Amino acid sequence: MIGKIKIAATTVEKITSLKNSFIQSRRDRNDEYDLALTSLLAAICETKLYVAVSERSGKADLEREALIAHLWHKAAVAMRRFNADLAQRLYLKGSYWTEPSSWTDTDVKNNKISLDEMHEVCRQLLWDKK
Repeated sequence: MIGKIKIAATTVEKITSLKNSFIQSRRDRNDEYDLALTSLLAAICETKLYVAVSERSGKADLEREALIAHLWHKAAVAMRRFNADLAQRLYLKGSYWTEPSSWTDTDVKNNKISLDEMHEVCRQLLWDKK
């Protein structure tokens, strides 16, 4: 009888440990997803600010474009575990900012990487219940 109680107690401990591990894993995944969305939002915001300034001034800022490319690539890396298709699009957006003059409007449209489209995707993901 005592042996059965010990086995039951050990089983309960293992189940509790497994449950706690699952809960922590889910929290970690949610935190990682939040960081991925934060990275995406940072890339969008920085890009929107840059576009607004460059449209007013009529000047390109290669240093800032490099930063923007880096932000998009960082967002791609963060998103890859959650949405491979979106991560690919974010990577392409970063590639676009590496050399914008080599991309046509058709390229941007066909790859679904316009700034407005990326902003809409982010907005939808922010309100998605993950």
